[in-house]
Amino acid sequence: MLLTNRQRMRLLIPFRFLISPLSIAAINLLILWPLVLSVVDLIESIRIHRDFNEAVDTVSTIAIVLIGWGVALEERNVLRGVFKMAGRPDERWQHGIDEACHRSGVGVLILGLFAEVCSELIHLPNRIIDTAGREYPLLAVGTVLLSLGGLILVRLIIQLIGSLGVRRDNPRISPEESH
Repeated sequence: MLLTNRQRMRLLIPFRFLISPLSIAAINLLILWPLVLSVVDLIESIRIHRDFNEAVDTVSTIAIVLIGWGVALEERNVLRGVFKMAGRPDERWQHGIDEACHRSGVGVLILGLFAEVCSELIHLPNRIIDTAGREYPLLAVGTVLLSLGGLILVRLIIQLIGSLGVRRDNPRISPEESH
C-alpha cells in the first residue's frame, strides 16, 4: 500500500527535532566524544610506534563519521524543506543556522575525506605507492585533520548555543550577526 504525501509527512514529524540547533549541538558532542578519544589514542600510537594497522582503521572510521555528518550538516536547509519547516516567521534566523551548518559541514566533510585519503594511502600496495616507512607521518597528518574537524564541531556547538539567545522574530538579526 502506498502512503499519501500527508501520511508520509506525519511519519516524519517525530524526526523534526533532529535539525534543531540544540539537537545538532548534542549530536556534535556525541561525535566529539569518540573523536577526542581516538585522537588521544592515535597520538599515543604514533608516539610509541604501536602497530599502525589499528591506527589506520581508527583514522578511517572517524573520518567516515565526519564525512557522513558533514553531508548531513551541509543539507540542513534541504531537510527543513523536507520537514515543511521553511517559510516560517523565523526564516532569517533559520537561514543563519543553515549557513553555519553548511560551512561547518563542508569543513568536516573535506577534512574527513583527506584524513581518509591518508589512511587509504597506507593500505595501497607499495608497488603502487611506496609508503613503507611513511605510515606514521601519514597517520599524523590524518590525526591533525581529524583534530581540525573536531575544532570545527566545537565552534559550531558554540554558534548553535549562542543562536538560542537571539530573538528569532527579528528579521534584521541572524545568528551569524549576533556573535
